[in-house]
Amino acid sequence: MTVIDDIKSRLDIVDVISGYAPLSRAGQRYKAPCPFHEEKTASFMVYPERQSWHCYGACSSGGDVFTFVMQIENIDFAETLRRLAQQAGITLSEHNKNNPQKAILDINEELNTFFKELLLSNQGSETKEYLLNRGISEDSISTFELGYSPKDGTSSLNYLTNKGINLEALLDAGVVRKNDHGQYRDWFRGRLIIPIRNSKGELCGFGSRSVDSSLPKYLNSSKTALFDKGTILYGLNLAKKSARTDGLVIVEGYIDAIIAHQNKFTNVVASMGTALTFEQVSEVRKVTNKVVMALDPDVAGQQATLRSLASSWDVFQKTVVTSRSKVRDQNPLLFNRQEDLELKIASLPDSLDPDELIRRSPEEWASLLTNAKPLFEYLLPALANQLDVSTPQGKSRVVEVLFPFIASISDPLQQDLYFQRLANYLDIPEHTLKSNVHNFAGRNPRPSSTTYKDHHASSQRIQTPVDTPSNVEKDPIEEYCLALSVQFPETIPNSGLAPEYFFLPGNRALADKLIEFSDDRNMQFEKLGIDEDSPLVELLEQLLSKDLPPMDYRDRSSILQNTVKRLENRYLRDLKLKEEILLEESDNDLSMDPEFSILATNQRIRTNETNRTWIGTITQDRR
Repeated sequence: MTVIDDIKSRLDIVDVISGYAPLSRAGQRYKAPCPFHEEKTASFMVYPERQSWHCYGACSSGGDVFTFVMQIENIDFAETLRRLAQQAGITLSEHNKNNPQKAILDINEELNTFFKELLLSNQGSETKEYLLNRGISEDSISTFELGYSPKDGTSSLNYLTNKGINLEALLDAGVVRKNDHGQYRDWFRGRLIIPIRNSKGELCGFGSRSVDSSLPKYLNSSKTALFDKGTILYGLNLAKKSARTDGLVIVEGYIDAIIAHQNKFTNVVASMGTALTFEQVSEVRKVTNKVVMALDPDVAGQQATLRSLASSWDVFQKTVVTSRSKVRDQNPLLFNRQEDLELKIASLPDSLDPDELIRRSPEEWASLLTNAKPLFEYLLPALANQLDVSTPQGKSRVVEVLFPFIASISDPLQQDLYFQRLANYLDIPEHTLKSNVHNFAGRNPRPSSTTYKDHHASSQRIQTPVDTPSNVEKDPIEEYCLALSVQFPETIPNSGLAPEYFFLPGNRALADKLIEFSDDRNMQFEKLGIDEDSPLVELLEQLLSKDLPPMDYRDRSSILQNTVKRLENRYLRDLKLKEEILLEESDNDLSMDPEFSILATNQRIRTNETNRTWIGTITQDRR
């Protein structure tokens, strides 16, 4: 039995989750309002027999006791393991006498000592000269533990094996490799070595840079049980203290962060790449809610930034919700403002790297950070450079991208200010935007690098191209509707299901197939006409395995109808926004195609609201 199995056998998931949510028994399961998001009707279910939980609401997520504690406490797996082991009365040392992570840490520390000594020797003189020429001081070399790896390809190997460490352990640590001839060679050869410590100060791996023309220019440790570049922010162990008061500044490269610290900007960390990952942003949120990202001002840099900001914002908001849930329980008066994110963007001038700008003028760098733009103010011109905002379609796409950012802001005054700025920037009435905020508030922002210049007015929603249905974009309402449809296909014919109600292309394609074959009461998915190599097969499998709450036949039918009405309403409000934009663009020329009649759209919305209330009442009466 593993330590994880041992912990699960000793802890009841109901007892653990009861400490965070007011569970009440509902048959053989327990339910409560979801602790991860705001809701009026309890959609969070705990299943004692499976020792699992699932949210059937906006989260659409679930897991075991470990995933619950990780999300609610915003901690990593190691810390979760430690806490639950303590709660279960288990001493981890008994289970981890042969801890592979501890072995890797020991190897890394040994190798780090070797690299540091070599930098100060004659072998490292060229690399040290490179550092000094880059403006890195002796103190910074010591603080950041910079080192040098020899060129011969076996020095590190020999050093570690002479310490009694076996070859298998060195392979596991990623510090040597085995070539095609069966020979063991050093992973790093003739390079500047940059130790990478996590937020706890543990030496997880190494980064490196060539100081001549050899390639690759940058090389990191291979992925190990301890090291994954996408989960670590370089320098966070040194930046945490000042970041708690001054906020965090995120740059891209190692040298940028080192030069910043050397010039007393000790709240700077490096992402070690352009795009931030979920894990890195989660690390940030543990330290501060004030973040400045220093970004490349060129177009390529902006496109990469727009791709990464959406995922970063998702994680920021998810951790905000978790933190707010805890704050609300402790002090409801602080709920709305306690954890609001302050994410700002600083665009570097003259295509300079941060280290170049800091060395040229620390004062200019400080001013750049002080005058960093809030995310929204950065996104407006950045999106305008990539989307044709002179057309209704372009304006609609900008609104679609920015609405989730605005809607997630809890301060009504700040939100109102952003509405005004967006309306003025796009030259459309503010009331047009405000009347449609609920239509976009639940979507994930997905900025695209595509420029849209199609002037054809279409009732279809403008979409960022998506290759497969398993793309990172998710829509919980669409997924719930399709899961009901594929698991209970007999409910489709009377549901009002229509492909155009689905915004994600993969979901829309599957809905079209389901409707086409829905008259077959014994519908088999092999007969849907889907090629076995199609990405839709993967989507089907996901939906078939999706957990749904127990419901009888009549409930299935009415719930699907209600869900379809919600999708139709969303589609209509999206259509209404485009119609209003078109109307504004038409210089009040009301001789429009009847398909774009705002009055007709409004009437359909009102009818849907009435029908949804009627269906919901019938469903409640049955229960």
